[in-house]
Amino acid sequence: RTLHHLIQNEIPKNMFPTPIEVHDTDCKSMTFLEDNSVDTIFGFNLVYFLHPLEEYISEIKRVLKPGGKLVFGCKFGSLPKKGACEVFVNVDRREICMAMEKAGFVDVVSEKVMVGDDNPMMNYVEIRGYKEE
Repeated sequence: RTLHHLIQNEIPKNMFPTPIEVHDTDCKSMTFLEDNSVDTIFGFNLVYFLHPLEEYISEIKRVLKPGGKLVFGCKFGSLPKKGACEVFVNVDRREICMAMEKAGFVDVVSEKVMVGDDNPMMNYVEIRGYKEE
């Protein structure tokens, strides 16, 4: 089962205060979403592949409501080093944070989230920022 299937079909619709939508598509061009229409965008294990990152962040900012949140969940501990693999183009969390700030996101932070022991495959980094109000 995919995450899309799980959220759309198995989580009770009244579990969250606002509906959750999952779009299994490239977020570089979200023409199906209006400007300032989304509360939160969450991407897990995908920021590494977004190239050019600035275009993706710009489009995400366009659809977020003022005060809306962008969250990337990342497992940097298990990635190849920068330049070692052309598929993983965003492997430095500081550079990702700087790109978000350059695009106008505020209160950008990068925090380690401990899910289990210190195993990099069990824990992740949360990078988040907000569209200015």
